[in-house]
Amino acid sequence: MTDNIIELNKESEQFVLQAGKERSRMNFGKVFGDKYMPLTFVHASDMHAVCDNWNRMVEYVNYYKDYIGFVLHTGDYCGGDQTVYKDLYVEGERCEKVIYQTNGNHDCFPGDYPWHLAEKESVYKLLFNHIENWDVNFMDIPHSMSYYKDFSESNIRMIALDDYYDTWETRVWLRGVLSDALEKGLHVFTAQHERTGYIEENFGTKYTSLDDYRAIHKAYERSRTAYDFDHRGRVLYEDIILEFIENGGNFICNFAGHEHYDEFGLTDKGVLNVVVQNGTYWSAHGDMERIKGTKSYDCFNVVGIDTELGLLKIIRIGADVDHYMRKKTALCFDYVNKKIISEA
Repeated sequence: MTDNIIELNKESEQFVLQAGKERSRMNFGKVFGDKYMPLTFVHASDMHAVCDNWNRMVEYVNYYKDYIGFVLHTGDYCGGDQTVYKDLYVEGERCEKVIYQTNGNHDCFPGDYPWHLAEKESVYKLLFNHIENWDVNFMDIPHSMSYYKDFSESNIRMIALDDYYDTWETRVWLRGVLSDALEKGLHVFTAQHERTGYIEENFGTKYTSLDDYRAIHKAYERSRTAYDFDHRGRVLYEDIILEFIENGGNFICNFAGHEHYDEFGLTDKGVLNVVVQNGTYWSAHGDMERIKGTKSYDCFNVVGIDTELGLLKIIRIGADVDHYMRKKTALCFDYVNKKIISEA
């Protein structure tokens, strides 16, 4: 029995190789006039300072570096709070691809109780201390954790959003960045720690938990006090994204974490969200037992986006069988017409 992440996920290899495959120019280029290359990357979240899982993800990315462009980690890089911190870029294995970050709620807890927001600069210094090769455009305020990057060869703009600081300023900035993307004809995806809203339409996909976490969360939120800063009164961005969509913009989805279980689907406003489980065994939340030495130990997605065909492709690496015995391997979704093409 092996615990090698490459061998444990060998059955997913054919999907990873195809996720970023462009159509043959000889057969299709003359007919469809393809101009853009598919964009492929890893979406991980909630690593919570666990170096072993981080290293295993890096090992996977380095092995498939010819097929994976970068890593996007959507928050909770720290453990329970800032006192549980490892500089994984330094202490962990070196990744041959860029690893982008967004900040999560646990990254913002200074370590005292009741939990409250730490000074923004402290979060920035923990999460954004290795950005020398990111080549991104940060919002122009001190220690901003919102930024965007264009992948021109794929006709895509990635926008990373800070859920916890400078949210009013970020709304103004986001509206401008989306307006510019619309003018340039770029397809857009956003990334933030939390989803933009509750999922209302999940298309029956296995990439959404069957458990009623919405009801659990609503009951939990009513019982919370100081810890509830990240759910009460925050300024979110879904209405800004909706404006972009209503104006004719091509919005792919919002990538998120935070929940420690999988979600895929549309909010009541029609915004597509893709939520990935926690990248580690760190929390008891979630739909799967996370057992070291088995495939379930790791959890992240390989994502492929093809703007020529309007396709979003998701391949699960690691934990892929929930306690309802449903297996999630790969999903292909038409984000323009809002329909599933295939699911394995």
